[in-house]
Amino acid sequence: MITGILTILQIIGALGIFIYGMKIMSESLQKAAGTRLRQVLGKMTANRAFGFFTGLLLTMLIQSSSATTVMLVSFVNAGLVSFTQSMAVTIGANLGTTITAWIVWLFGFEVAIESAALIAIGLAFPMLFFPGKRRDTAEFIIGFGLLFIGLNFLRTAVPDIENSEQTYRMLQYFNANNYASYLFFVALGTVFTAIIQSSSASTAVTMVMLSNGWIEFPQAAAMVLGENIGTTVTANLAALLGNVHAKRTARYHTFFNITGVVWALLLFPFFLQFIDWLQSLLFTGHTSILTPYNIAGANAAMLQQRQSIETNGIALFHTMFNLINAFIHLGLIPYSAALIARLYPSSKKNDEVFKLQHMDKGLVAFSELSISEAQNEISNLAGLVEKMSGNVVLLLFGEVKNRQNLFTKIEQREELTDALEKEVSVFLSRLISAQIAPKSSEQVRAMLAVVNDLESIADHLRKIATRAQKFASAAKPPTQEALSELQKILSLDHKAIVAMKKQLVFENRIPDGTETLQIETEINRLYRQLVDLQYQRIEKGLYSLEEGLIYLDILRSAEKIGDHTSSIMRILAGAKTA
Repeated sequence: MITGILTILQIIGALGIFIYGMKIMSESLQKAAGTRLRQVLGKMTANRAFGFFTGLLLTMLIQSSSATTVMLVSFVNAGLVSFTQSMAVTIGANLGTTITAWIVWLFGFEVAIESAALIAIGLAFPMLFFPGKRRDTAEFIIGFGLLFIGLNFLRTAVPDIENSEQTYRMLQYFNANNYASYLFFVALGTVFTAIIQSSSASTAVTMVMLSNGWIEFPQAAAMVLGENIGTTVTANLAALLGNVHAKRTARYHTFFNITGVVWALLLFPFFLQFIDWLQSLLFTGHTSILTPYNIAGANAAMLQQRQSIETNGIALFHTMFNLINAFIHLGLIPYSAALIARLYPSSKKNDEVFKLQHMDKGLVAFSELSISEAQNEISNLAGLVEKMSGNVVLLLFGEVKNRQNLFTKIEQREELTDALEKEVSVFLSRLISAQIAPKSSEQVRAMLAVVNDLESIADHLRKIATRAQKFASAAKPPTQEALSELQKILSLDHKAIVAMKKQLVFENRIPDGTETLQIETEINRLYRQLVDLQYQRIEKGLYSLEEGLIYLDILRSAEKIGDHTSSIMRILAGAKTA
């Protein structure tokens, strides 16, 4: 009993080292590429080929289709990429994830890669104390080394089935070459990948199980099919709080993999024979991977040869499955888009509600890539503030049938900005604490300051709306002259907010804040003039002290809004020139 528990813990520990190594590799590449990597995703067009190769190359680089698809879901949710544009990227990401199996085949079993990995880690370790690219390179090498050390531990931690008669009988029962067995291993691969949220890691585990004789090649291939379904869970979780377009992107990822698994299972015996034939053409010394193999009677050289053939076969199977599936679906994108849109129709009521897209914070870290999502969220937050400003102007000076309903909407939007400001700030704070590139860290700090200014603008807008309600119920309503003065300064505020939102960019170009700063100067001049004028009115008894103070409170809030909009422009300009 204790031995079994220790074995399970060893397997979990080895798997943890493997995934952690992959995580460090991914993060170091993201830091090294930084802004360029985000710009590639941010500039995607409707060109299917470009989108396909973007998903393929990005996933090959960061070793995680989950990272690519979750970022894609968040970009679609933010409106940076359309649902149709995302489909080709999703297809490319699925093909890109097959690189892991080839890495495992190339290094994992034929040579003592763990010894070389330790040497590489030892050479890279001193570079960790140097800033910049050298540190990123060191982290990549260390992550690469940990990945294969974990793989070696995983291989040795798996017990020998010769010493476990019960396990051997169970596997022999499920190893039958029939569809019941195939479906069982498809389900096993799906569940396992959904739990650990890494198809790369689960593929490596499958290859270890195959090389150690736990399962035969058809069952390992069936597990790989299931892993393609299991990897879609992460994107669907990320889309839970997204809009309908983000949900469609995640559902298409599932649709792509499930339909692929269906045709692969229907043709499974023929597909396996095709892989066997293809492998015999591409690689010398090939023996059929479909022939049952007696691992107990084999010597070390025979075992090594068989392991290489089988793991190579799995890598080839994984690649050919995704390649064929990609070619099928690339031609069907318009029809698939129409089908997904029909299955998940738009709901205007829900889609108008702005929601923060919660990104995955589990085993796969996004660091550099997440900055783009945060930028889009801040832009959406600014849009919410812009709507509040328009509502406040309408409440004070428009012809409104139900003032209370409009005031309630302003209150709700202000409460939403408070919640979003808190969540975005927490997310950005975690990015700062993560190991990201220095330039990216400067951007994140600027984004934190901008979020704080936007939330302050929303607070002042709500305060003005509250004072407007008091004005409306006052015994002595404000004169037309006073309303015209307030309308002038609040219109300037709204104009400044609109101009600020248009310039709200964090990379690619230095924003032109000239218009916003000019408006702030005009707001300050008008504020001083109207404050003096209002005190004169109070002294002459044109207003009661209470009504006069309401007017002054609105003026102060209006002046603060101008300060915050210009502050945002200065922050953005400072972030560019830093």
